[in-house]
Amino acid sequence: MFKVKNISVFLLLLLISCSTTSTKDVINPAGLNKDFTIERIIIKQSTGKNDDLYIDIENRMLSSINHQLSKRNILNKSLPQYTLHINIRDYEEGSAWLRWVVPGMGETYLNIEAILYDETNQPVSQHRASRSVQGGGGYTAGAWKRAFDSVAIELLDSIYQS
Repeated sequence: MFKVKNISVFLLLLLISCSTTSTKDVINPAGLNKDFTIERIIIKQSTGKNDDLYIDIENRMLSSINHQLSKRNILNKSLPQYTLHINIRDYEEGSAWLRWVVPGMGETYLNIEAILYDETNQPVSQHRASRSVQGGGGYTAGAWKRAFDSVAIELLDSIYQS
């Protein structure tokens, strides 16, 4: 009984310490063709933290998006070619050690806004996605990497949902 209770508490903490959210606004329903591919991805960041970051967050976001696109097999050159503009609005790398020692401190956070453009460069839809890891310990080490992957999955799910 003791082990089951400990596992339940651990799973509860894991679930409440991480969250991914997203929203979608369709700007041009006629341009939202179900059969398209994202041919070009343009990423910029407006966090204002250029000198404070240990990683190149633009390249990390691009890598996560490209990985998810290739996993979904939607890189088809015969489909309409859309462009995805991503703005990294906020990013905090966080610290697993701080999350463990002082719950609520050391949060890892990523917040992006994306606009999908059709072949004529008209906006089709706007998306927002964010990921945060607020609590935990050693098992949340590397959360900054998973934040980019989770946001990429959530963003592409939002874009390609029917």
